[in-house]
Amino acid sequence: MFFVELKQGRKRSEWTAVPSLADASTEARRFIVARDLTMHTFTGGAVCDDSEKVVARVSYNGKVWGPEPWHAGMMPVFDPFLVGVTA
Repeated sequence: MFFVELKQGRKRSEWTAVPSLADASTEARRFIVARDLTMHTFTGGAVCDDSEKVVARVSYNGKVWGPEPWHAGMMPVFDPFLVGVTA
């Protein structure tokens, strides 16, 4: 089980339980679309495990990245565009 952070700007974070990283991506995109957020106003995306350790991050476009800071050449651990998942 994972928990994905859904947050708009400086508002309080909402945490949603999801069974997979693919589901974390889907929930983040649903949150973004439902609130008409931009890449600047979606400030959530952290994905934690049961021990509250950050294990991944969901970006605005729904891609899931490892927990380390993004760097050039980094590959997502889940890419919704490669599997046809949309929100």
